[in-house]
Amino acid sequence: MDALSSIASNVALPLLRQFTYVLMYNSYLIELETEIQKLQREEKEMKHSVEAAKRNGEEIEDTIRDWFTRVQASIEEAQAFLRGEDKERVGCLDVYSRYTNSQRAKSLF
Repeated sequence: MDALSSIASNVALPLLRQFTYVLMYNSYLIELETEIQKLQREEKEMKHSVEAAKRNGEEIEDTIRDWFTRVQASIEEAQAFLRGEDKERVGCLDVYSRYTNSQRAKSLF
């Protein structure tokens, strides 16, 4: 019995965890799209705050400028991934592509 539980915890559970990428493929893509939209809203709100601060004569910190650069790069990367994903929309039988693309989508959000 101990051997069975050992096999289950050392082999079956990690495989199951990896297989969830295939099962959750569409959910991860939808979640990535949602996260892009959230980030775009936050960027827009921050731009309004920065513009208001500039109008008040305040200086904008370099960290804020860096944040805008990183946000824009993240949005572009995620959107490029989704555009590529739309072009190659893999069939349900292409398990490896679904697995790798699902992992990539998950890592972007």
